[in-house]
Amino acid sequence: MTFFDGSGWRAGVVEAVDGRARLRDDVPSTGLTPLDGVIVGGFTDHHVHLQLVDHAQLAGSRLGRVVDLGGTPDVLRTLAAHRGSVAIGFAGAFLTAPGGYPSDRSWAPKGSVREIADADAAAEAVAEMADAGASHIKVARNSVAGPVLSDDLFRTIVRLAAHRGLPVVAHAEGPCEAPQVARLGAALLAHAPFTERLDDEEIARQAASVSWISTLAIHDGPERGSRSTTCDDSTRQEAPCATAPTWATGRCPST
Repeated sequence: MTFFDGSGWRAGVVEAVDGRARLRDDVPSTGLTPLDGVIVGGFTDHHVHLQLVDHAQLAGSRLGRVVDLGGTPDVLRTLAAHRGSVAIGFAGAFLTAPGGYPSDRSWAPKGSVREIADADAAAEAVAEMADAGASHIKVARNSVAGPVLSDDLFRTIVRLAAHRGLPVVAHAEGPCEAPQVARLGAALLAHAPFTERLDDEEIARQAASVSWISTLAIHDGPERGSRSTTCDDSTRQEAPCATAPTWATGRCPST
């Protein structure tokens, strides 16, 4: 049997133990019957919000791990500690500007947002998430919905998170937000850029330093509209085109 070990394909042996199939990392002997197909470990969903769904259904899914990117730290810490068969990573609360997204959203669980006014508040919030067991820090910059963190404060959060060994995941929404958070040190984008089309130069730059989570929406309906631009940019980030896009929003200011 061929299986994926997280970095490459390898040969292994499947045996029956107490009525269950078990995979062993052994070289198959010539006398064993080869099995068709391949085995992979549980898949990872890198962008969930467990307080917005029935998380009990994780146990019956094909997932081996999920990463919650915004919720109430105490609730998520408890869920992670009693995770069952699915591993749970989490970012804890959304860090955002005072009055910024998603502080005014009805779907945001109570206690799931920290409004960051200055460097002291940033340090307190990052320490709180790290001490709760967070695997990431989630920062929101949605200029369409309200005020956003300043560039300096965003950089401060990135630096503080790095000191605790935590990558920053950014919700980037609005003109030039996706390029800007990448320049400010975000390690991941919570959504592939969906409010603007990036040119090939920017996509190549981000491909070298930023990971895109392909999530287009968490709880939107079909009224949100077409996702074709985002899907196209996602595939171009995987293999950037040699030609310029047919349209774009213009150049974003560099930092």
